[in-house]
Amino acid sequence: MFKWDWDFTWQILPRLIHATGNTLIAALSVYAIAMVLGLALALVQRGNATVLRWLIRELIEFIRSTPLLVQVFFVFYVAPQFGVRLSPWVSGMLAIGLHYACYLSEVYRGGIE
Repeated sequence: MFKWDWDFTWQILPRLIHATGNTLIAALSVYAIAMVLGLALALVQRGNATVLRWLIRELIEFIRSTPLLVQVFFVFYVAPQFGVRLSPWVSGMLAIGLHYACYLSEVYRGGIE
């Protein structure tokens, strides 16, 4: 039978509280990136530039059709091949922010239309 180890729980509680703060910072940062970028993508889709509108539409469909984990790995491992050096923290937030920005752009676009 499993017995809960309260000593271990109290030992790691400060680390869990610190990690909760980091998680909230990351979540709010990703949400801010997604909201701003999603609105920009939605507004570009409503614009008159047909080539740019088509490119943004294809980008959104591509990002929405690939798994998020693949996108995070792509940003973290492939971006340095092009000279873009990002920390794991920043690359993860940018990849997740871009992923959800594509979904939010569809929400914004639906609300505008």
